[in-house]
Amino acid sequence: INAEYMGAYRWTIEPLDDKLEERLSFLRSSLKLEACHNIFNCTITCPKYLNPALAIKMLKEEVHPVRQVRGIS
Repeated sequence: INAEYMGAYRWTIEPLDDKLEERLSFLRSSLKLEACHNIFNCTITCPKYLNPALAIKMLKEEVHPVRQVRGIS
């Protein structure tokens, strides 16, 4: 599953991708993205020295943007 999220993240940061909303909509409907608790075990054990936990974290931020509150930085 981590490899799928790495691929999804690669396409969401691609500026020439014309299907960004379609990809984000699919990720919003999937509950598997929320199953990751960002423990980073996948990053520690990754044989290619990638960072799937960071990619999943960034995907979560794209799918569910955090609202900024005025006066709080």
